[in-house]
Parts: sequence; structure tokens; C-alpha cells
Amino acid sequence: MVANMVSVLLGVVLLLAMVGSGCAKEGDERGCTAIGCTDKVTLELGSPHRRHADALPLTLRGCVGENCASWTLDAEDCKPAGEEAQRFLYWCFLDYREQVEIAIPLPERGERELPVTLAIHSKDGTKLFEGQETVKIAPYYPNGYECDKYYPCFAGKADFSSSFR
Repeated sequence: MVANMVSVLLGVVLLLAMVGSGCAKEGDERGCTAIGCTDKVTLELGSPHRRHADALPLTLRGCVGENCASWTLDAEDCKPAGEEAQRFLYWCFLDYREQVEIAIPLPERGERELPVTLAIHSKDGTKLFEGQETVKIAPYYPNGYECDKYYPCFAGKADFSSSFR
């Protein structure tokens, strides 16, 4: 009896999850969600903390146009170094391969090209790296084109990782 109730409850939860995720059909139209939609530029850094292990912690400063944020990177973590990086949607993390990635939200929506800069300083303030790329901001459709065609997400990527392999 308890097993049957658990099965029914699980079925109801799965059905609600499908409807809420945009996977269920309503009439002839597919229900859509905006899950995962963030307008941002991603900066891929490679592993500067391994290349400059003797200079840790490092200060990272990334800018997309005039929108900037700073983080402190040590051997195990990347933390906000200033108020701007503590705001919602700014982030820096090390993935399972110990590659560093930074995301900075776009100040406005739409296709265009923007300058992206990255500066890295050692614990004593010595500049270890300074680079700039022009990034093309383009629409993307994380929920599929049909769901996002009228309100796509916008994103771009700057890859500085070749400097830190």
C-alpha cells in the first residue's frame, strides 16, 4: 500500500516537472520556459593559478565594455574581490579540470561587438597578464529556437586560455 502511494506521488511529481519544464504539449503548442537564460560574456582563462602558483593569490579583473568585476584566485577557489563581483550573475569558478571561467552579465541586450579585457596581478601587485579581445555578442536559444525566437538570450565568449596552459 505504501509502495503504491509512493509510486502515485512520484508519478504526479514527474508529470508536474514535465509541464513546468516546457516538455509537455498544450494543444498544438509546446509550453516554454526561460530556464538557463542569462545574457553574459564568458571569459575562459585556462589555469593561471597553476602557471603562477608562486604568486598566489592572484587578482583577476575582467571587463566587458565598461562593466567590470574583480576576483581573488588561489589554488582551490575563486572569490569576489570587490563589491561589483558580489552582485547577482557575476561569477568565477574552477571546473573539475582546474580551468578558471568568469562570467560577466551584459549591460544591455542585442547583437553587437564588445571589447573584453582581462588583467591578472600577483599577490604583490605585479602585472602578470593583460589581454583584450573583441567579442561578438550573438543570440542563443537555450530552450530551443521555437521557445526563444521572440526573446533570445545573448552571449559571447573570450578565450584567454592559450596563455595559461
